[in-house]
Amino acid sequence: KRATAAALVFLSVVSVGCYYHFGMPQFRDESKGRISFVHPWDMRNYFPVAKYFNELHFDGVYLASVAAHLDNHPGMSPSAVAGIHMRDLDTNEITTAGKLMDQIDEVRHHFTPERWESFKRDMKFFEDNMGTGSYLGSMQDHGGNATPVWILAANLLWRNAPANETTLTLTGLIDPVLWAVMFFFIARTFGTRVMLITLIAWGTTDFSRFGTNLMGSTLRADWMAALGLGACALRKQRWALGGGLLAYGGLIRAFPAFAALFLAVPPVWWLVDQTRANKRRPSWREFQQAQRPALRAIAGAGATVVILVAVSSAMFGFSGSWGTWTRKITMHAEQPNSNHVGVRNLMAFSPDLVARKVADQNRLEPWSAWQDTQRQTFAHRKPLFYLTVLAFFAAAILAARRMRLEQVAMLGLLMIPVFFYPANYYCHYVFLLPLLGTRLDQTGARPLEEPEGRTMFSRISMIILAMGIIQVFTTWVAGDVKYTYQSIIILGAFALILLALGRNARRGLALETEVPAPPPPSDDDHDAEEEDEEDEDDDEDDDEDEEEEEKEHGKPPAGQRAAVSS
Repeated sequence: KRATAAALVFLSVVSVGCYYHFGMPQFRDESKGRISFVHPWDMRNYFPVAKYFNELHFDGVYLASVAAHLDNHPGMSPSAVAGIHMRDLDTNEITTAGKLMDQIDEVRHHFTPERWESFKRDMKFFEDNMGTGSYLGSMQDHGGNATPVWILAANLLWRNAPANETTLTLTGLIDPVLWAVMFFFIARTFGTRVMLITLIAWGTTDFSRFGTNLMGSTLRADWMAALGLGACALRKQRWALGGGLLAYGGLIRAFPAFAALFLAVPPVWWLVDQTRANKRRPSWREFQQAQRPALRAIAGAGATVVILVAVSSAMFGFSGSWGTWTRKITMHAEQPNSNHVGVRNLMAFSPDLVARKVADQNRLEPWSAWQDTQRQTFAHRKPLFYLTVLAFFAAAILAARRMRLEQVAMLGLLMIPVFFYPANYYCHYVFLLPLLGTRLDQTGARPLEEPEGRTMFSRISMIILAMGIIQVFTTWVAGDVKYTYQSIIILGAFALILLALGRNARRGLALETEVPAPPPPSDDDHDAEEEDEEDEDDDEDDDEDEEEEEKEHGKPPAGQRAAVSS
């Protein structure tokens, strides 16, 4: 035990070092000629979108960036930037600044004079930090894609804060704190060894990276921390809190909502099982009593959604926030991207049509030729795509039978690369999946510190850790082919997990049967016990009288009759 504990601690420390590059920042501050802890490529999108959302919404950050660039360089004419390639966030297509110059001029009028001066100063920081070429070149990205709920939190954080190294370095510390809090509660809830396994997976999976990872960004780990803390709350029987945290994770990045949606699966299975067993459908009262934990978790999730959607809509307007976000994210989800993974990636892949063979350098966006071939290939394989999605979903529903709520929430996360088309770094959540197989002691009151033998926890943990090892061999592959390999890896791992869980469910077994600990006796229970003891004494007296009467009539005592009958 000491050797394995020491090995786990050592590996987890090294894994944290891997994620944080052993203290070496990833980026350089060009204006100061030194390295920086700020992730400017990420923050140049998310900082202004959050701080100036009322003026920019989801489609104005690049238009305003060009306008600020012109104003920050007095005497520069619009023709000097007309040839710059940038993404039109209203259509999601690459174009030139010259074709959008009318919108670039108009975007200034969305600001008050004071707010425009503030925006120009903030954009000057990013241009100085990144260098003019990188600052303007970054406008081919997709802008900020977080939901209005994330914008709400970030807006409160940055509303009155200037963009500078101090601000973004300090707010960049929020994510490490969130990670630390989450892993602390995983250790408290599921046991130290379980936490160490998840920490090793967290630091070693390549799904955290796209060239770089998000070290130095702000509020990019919040949704994963919410999922982990939600699982802890459900395990501690804080049903409404757990459901609310899962829903919050979904409200930040949309696709994690599967964790909250899967909370409805156990009640459905209970209805099916009870109807089969009793040949009748249970009453609402029976359902409510038996599924009170799930109903409270679902209520907590529903209340969280209603409150946060209402608050964000009141803050930014429903149409200008949720309406424009829905439109933007729909366009973004439909467009093929080189680093996206999942079932759709596999269905759109053809070895004869990889990017290095079909990219057209004569186009504004050379990758657009590859995107066209991806759409065409996917269109031909849509029936196979739907069958694959259905197979994964059916396997997950079958595996959810008799699962505890925190387990079924983690099970829902397996559906993200199946139904959606996420960027690879959003699949960093895979480190949470070992929580699917955690065990309880015989009372169901606390986790087992050391799962032994071929438990479900060990199977799932080995699959997740092996997935990280196999990913190493994809890091030498370039472009879209790398992420096709990573799609195969993640879907293959998820299929193995579902196979193991499905076999377990088919045998009619819960992952680990819970035996609730008996509640402490109350005063009423003590009085009831005394009454029961008195009744037992009366029954014993009655039995003795009956035996005396039976002896008088020549009948053997009841105990002897029972023995003879036996």
